[in-house]
Amino acid sequence: MTHDLGWDFMNRNRKSLKHIDFGATESIVKEAFTNFYNLESLILPSTIETIPYMAVAECVKLKSISIPATVTEIEDRAFENCRMLSSVNFAKDGALTRIGNWAFYNNHELTNLVIPEGVTRIGFYGFAYCSSLTTITIPKSVEAIGLCAFVYCNNLTSIS
Repeated sequence: MTHDLGWDFMNRNRKSLKHIDFGATESIVKEAFTNFYNLESLILPSTIETIPYMAVAECVKLKSISIPATVTEIEDRAFENCRMLSSVNFAKDGALTRIGNWAFYNNHELTNLVIPEGVTRIGFYGFAYCSSLTTITIPKSVEAIGLCAFVYCNNLTSIS
C-alpha cells in the first residue's frame, strides 16, 4: 500500500473500516490504526518484527489479535484501550522478547493470558486495568516485570 493512496484512504475511512489484512507488508508505522473505532478484525503480516507505539491503540471493537512469530517487540501502548480485546494469541516458538509499557493497558475483556517463552521483559503498566483477567502464565525467561504491570486486575486468581 503506497503512502499517498493507501494511508489517505484509510485515514478518511478510519471510522468505518471493520477488517484489515495487510498480507506481506514489511512494517507498520506508529499509530497506524489508532482510533479505528469499528475495527473488529486485523490480520498482522507475518513479516513484521515490531508492533510499534500505539499501532492499534483505541480500537475499542477489536476482539482478538494474533501476534506473528516474527515479532520481537510489542512497543509501548501498542494495544492500549482496546476494551473489547478478549484474546491475545502469541505464536509458539516466536521471537518475542519484550512487551512494552502500557502495551495492553485497559483491555477489559481479556480473561486468560499465556506469555510465550522467550519474553524477557514486561513493561510497567503492561497489563494494568485488565479487569477481567483471571489467569496469567509467565515463562521462566522473564527477567523483569515493570512497576504496576498487573495493577487493578481485580479478578486475577492465578499466576503461574
